[in-house]
Amino acid sequence: MRYEIVGSGITQRTTVSFNPNTETEEVIDYLRREFCDREFSFEGLQGHPIEKLARGILEKAGLAEPGADLFDLAALPIGDNDPDSLEGYAVRFSRELHCIRTLVSRGEKTAQDVARQACFDLGALYTEARMKFQHEANALLGEGIRERRRKGGRAAAKKIKAQKAKLHRKIRFDATVLAYDHEPPEIHGKLANKYSLTSRQIRNILNKKSGNVA
Repeated sequence: MRYEIVGSGITQRTTVSFNPNTETEEVIDYLRREFCDREFSFEGLQGHPIEKLARGILEKAGLAEPGADLFDLAALPIGDNDPDSLEGYAVRFSRELHCIRTLVSRGEKTAQDVARQACFDLGALYTEARMKFQHEANALLGEGIRERRRKGGRAAAKKIKAQKAKLHRKIRFDATVLAYDHEPPEIHGKLANKYSLTSRQIRNILNKKSGNVA
């Protein structure tokens, strides 16, 4: 059995890994230490930090009395009626914890895999809730900002394109006027100086429209 920190940034978390050859008794002993109270009575308030969190949320919302049985917390209907609310997650935490404690209290070897899966489900649920309540609002805000920037970028590109087309029309008009008494190289030079462009850029602009000076 090994504790390690995995992930980084907002997904960084502490995990526990079991060797495939870990004895059932060792797994059960870990689950007792981690999810049950110090006397292994499965009823006290010295349980897992997630249980304390769930109790605190439900008590603050007026949905549970201090010291309420974990089974009663797990049975609260808000866990089904509004599962994505803070209180709904607290009830779902309680359900997973109650499942783990029930399996551990039985002490049967056949409960090992089920208890492990329940622990995994609890960890996944806690991570989901943490992501939702700590980061979802910022993520949605960032998504909105990105979308506005994308739309703003398209509008800006459209504006630049219109300005560029207007400039090209002016250059072509000036070139037409100059063509009466100037040769093309001289025209290119004059227009390049006037519009702060190179002679090559002027030629490219004029070549895009047939019938103009090239």
